[in-house]
Amino acid sequence: MQNGHAQERSLFDEVLPTVEEDDVWIADRNFCTLKFLFGVAAHKGYFIIRQHQSMPWQATDDFWLVGQSDSGTVFEQNIVLSADDGQLLKARRIKVCLKQPNRDGDREILILTNLPSEVANAMLIAIPPEKWCVFQNITFIELSQLLKHLAGHVKLRAFRRHPRGLKKPQPKRTYLKNRPHVSTFKILNQKKLENNTP
Repeated sequence: MQNGHAQERSLFDEVLPTVEEDDVWIADRNFCTLKFLFGVAAHKGYFIIRQHQSMPWQATDDFWLVGQSDSGTVFEQNIVLSADDGQLLKARRIKVCLKQPNRDGDREILILTNLPSEVANAMLIAIPPEKWCVFQNITFIELSQLLKHLAGHVKLRAFRRHPRGLKKPQPKRTYLKNRPHVSTFKILNQKKLENNTP
């Protein structure tokens, strides 16, 4: 499985350039790396990603109660992520204390996101409340299953890269007989020698 995770992470350099402004990227903990999170934020995108245990972070306040859901109790806190080059990224850490352990035996799920907390209200503006209310009462697991179902109907062929055509042959370099090639390295060395000559 570790090889599979390493393969996923090796694709970051190909995936990150596809992030567009206001995109929301939802991913499992294998994508929870500083490189990926900072990369999404650098493209003005947002992430909702399950926290990996090795992810370094620093809390700026304590957890507070957000509310109850069918699957458990939801808490939230503000955190800061630090990149190796000193960049800082503000995010929210969401903890869901499950009523029943999941199939892996976890009693709580931790999620990192840089989505502003006001986004939920903004979504009500984008989608009429009578349409949005369908999603208000479903559990996190049900929402995940719904998203997977919807993703299964995406026609990926529409996003396939255009096949690359044949490479054009490089034109042959032309040399003028009356203006032979001169090495820049030789010219610089010659100048250096002239400057150092008393």
